[in-house]
This record gives sequence, structure tokens and C-alpha cells, in this order.
Amino acid sequence: MPKWTRPSYAPPPLYVNKPERDFQKQIADEVQEYVLPYEGLYFAVDTEKTNWHPIYREAIDKFFYDPIYVRFFADYEDQKTTTNKYGIDRKSNMVFHFHKRRLNEDLRIEVREGDFIYYNEEYHEIKRLSEPEALWDQIQFKNGVTAHCEKSRNVPLFESK
Repeated sequence: MPKWTRPSYAPPPLYVNKPERDFQKQIADEVQEYVLPYEGLYFAVDTEKTNWHPIYREAIDKFFYDPIYVRFFADYEDQKTTTNKYGIDRKSNMVFHFHKRRLNEDLRIEVREGDFIYYNEEYHEIKRLSEPEALWDQIQFKNGVTAHCEKSRNVPLFESK
């Protein structure tokens, strides 16, 4: 069995440093600005002015900050149909994919459940969030935010702060 020998050069780094992450953000910003055709308005709920139910913590009257223009990738999910004694109910869902650093650093917004997205002349309420993509397999650097939304039945009255 041959004896182990030390290599004469160091192996490549097992991590990606800040310049590579910034380069990735720059490329993603350019793709969002010049390639992605999807754009809409993001309505964030004003948690201080909104009237919350004291027990259930559900919003009775929602107040919103001024809408913010955002770009994203939109994907339709299958329409869900249920039947009950009142008739047929159809719910259409969408998934919006955002670039996390673009939202947090440039637009200074945090995507939250309960906020609304206005897209394709429809309002969609964010029901669930996920962060599916790690940047170059580094879990501490999440690349995107995915918002799973449900089409809002009634157009909410948006009041600005």
C-alpha cells in the first residue's frame, strides 16, 4: 500500500465568498430587469394600524402600506374544485418566485404571509412562503423566496398609511 503524500498545492475553497455572491445578485438583477416579463404590485399589511381580532388574531380591517412595484416569475398551479351543499367552488392558486436580495436590500421589503400581490388584474393573498434555493449549496445564503398564493375573492379596499 503506497504511503500518503501531502499535495504541493492547496485545494480550492469549499465556500463562495462575498464577491461571487454579489456577482450572482448583479446577474439576477439584470435578468429581472431585462428578461422577466412578469411585474406587479406588492401590498404589505400595516401591522400597527390593522384591526386584529383579540382572540383569533385575524384581521378585521386591513390597512396597507403604499404598493411597491416588483418583478417576479409567476407560475399557475392547478385549479382546485370543491363541491358542497351550496354549489361548486373553484380556487385558483399561483406561485410567485422572487429574488430575495433584490427585495431585502434594494426595495427594503420582507415578503410575509397575509400580504397581497396584484398581478394580471387580480389580487392574490400570500398563504405560504418557502425559500427553496440555496446559493451554491450554502444553506446560510438563500437565493429566492417563493410565495404560494390564493386568488382573493373580493378586491380588498387598500388604504395607505
